[in-house]
Amino acid sequence: MTYKEIQNKFDNSDFIFYYHYFYGFSEKLCSYTFFINSNFNFDLILNFHEKPIDFSKVLSNDIRDYRRELYLKCKTPEAIRHKLKYILDNPFELKDSYLKKSEIGKYSSSDTVNQSSYINHKNGKFSINLGDGFDRNLIITNAEIDFMDLVMLVHKWLDEISDDLMKYYGYTE
Repeated sequence: MTYKEIQNKFDNSDFIFYYHYFYGFSEKLCSYTFFINSNFNFDLILNFHEKPIDFSKVLSNDIRDYRRELYLKCKTPEAIRHKLKYILDNPFELKDSYLKKSEIGKYSSSDTVNQSSYINHKNGKFSINLGDGFDRNLIITNAEIDFMDLVMLVHKWLDEISDDLMKYYGYTE
């Protein structure tokens, strides 16, 4: 899926749930782009390198030879479908921001973990950025807790998939 196709999904509301995770510039150097549509089918783009990155060679072309991008499409696992259906069937709202007050307005570097999620709910479109400055203590309503549970469920599942698939490409930590 190209960047343009991803942008079209956002513009056309062609999804009910989206999750993106980037490990940052760690040895794993892996990212997930994950969409669930209204039929509860998913599209997953998994980007990773076949072997841990030697950052002394980052500016050379050596690391590009080991970059892999996998696309998966399938029915979303039952536990995730169940949690998402529950959220979609109940009142829902997220705060505008979950940043620590001390972090508001600060520059965040692009080499750190980036984690974000969006949901198209009958009450509106909501997003949450779980990266730098995220304050979990601001998660207090049942809807927020349910949404965080969904995000963590998706993240755990995607971690398991990526770790398993990367083994077949020779990646070991």
